[in-house]
Amino acid sequence: MGTNTNTKEIEELISLKPCKEGLAFAKSFPSLAEAWEVCENSSWMWWYLQKSEKATKELSVEYAQKCAKHVEHFNVEHLILVLLVQLLMLLTLLLLLILLLVLLFMLLVLPIMLLVLLLPLLLPLLLRLFLLPLLMLLFMPLVLMLLLLLLPLLLRLLLRLLLLMSTNGKLICFVP
Repeated sequence: MGTNTNTKEIEELISLKPCKEGLAFAKSFPSLAEAWEVCENSSWMWWYLQKSEKATKELSVEYAQKCAKHVEHFNVEHLILVLLVQLLMLLTLLLLLILLLVLLFMLLVLPIMLLVLLLPLLLPLLLRLFLLPLLMLLFMPLVLMLLLLLLPLLLRLLLRLLLLMSTNGKLICFVP
């Protein structure tokens, strides 16, 4: 393989804006016709037919023949076997999907259903074990705040009672 001596052909090819690899391939032959004869890249050939105005019926037929040479021919039994394998793979995926849905049902829906069914039986136990301590934890700060607010009033009341007891029941006037 030498370099393309026909610069007019190469200039025409460059005007069609080929890819770098295709241009390098074409330049490595004395003419585009020789490059066409040995070309195994059908996408380059198809591109050239679409872009050039030289796309004759004979050239298109030649392109189709070159493409047909590279097509792998399958016999019917091989195609049926391939289709059966693909069908088996689809059925396997479907089965896995069904199993996943059953597992999801068992993990999410079944425990909720059991809880709803057993809730009347478990409610007293839940109240004693969980809800009452939880309520105590929630309301304990509120109770403590109320106690802190009421503590000065309780202390005043206690002091008044002590004063009343120390004076033998006589009321002593003092500033509250």
